[in-house]
Amino acid sequence: MAYSIHYNTGAGDEYDIETLDLAMETADEGARYTQEDIDIVDDETAATLSRRWCGCLDGLDECDDPIQFGSSGYYADWS
Repeated sequence: MAYSIHYNTGAGDEYDIETLDLAMETADEGARYTQEDIDIVDDETAATLSRRWCGCLDGLDECDDPIQFGSSGYYADWS
């Protein structure tokens, strides 16, 4: 099984990642202020796991593991 990371910017996507945990870790390390969601796709089933972008701080306190960019916004937990 392999996973792909899609940053939804048209560049920088990553492919053939062996485990979901590694894909999540890699995506978190590659997260930048793009104002786009980050998606991980299971290449066999096309199931998607996402970190949704929020362009404000509403809901930040409800997240367990956000990636915050100051007061400009954050990526919510993986879902």
